[in-house]
Amino acid sequence: AVSMHKGDYVRIRIDLIGETLTGDLAVVRWSMNEEFGVELIRLASDQQASLREFLTLFSPTTLGVSTTSADNVQ
Repeated sequence: AVSMHKGDYVRIRIDLIGETLTGDLAVVRWSMNEEFGVELIRLASDQQASLREFLTLFSPTTLGVSTTSADNVQ
């Protein structure tokens, strides 16, 4: 396994059910042991839409609508 470090830039492939997305540019935001988190910087708009749609499957709301608003943030 390749060691990832905060600040490293990577190209990332995300395998979804029935579809593969490719992030042309992502940056490692944290790493611990063999785990790390990335921020996608460049992802084609159609692939962004596919990722958003996929992530709504795991949304805590049934309609995929946020239950918070900017009015509630202090």
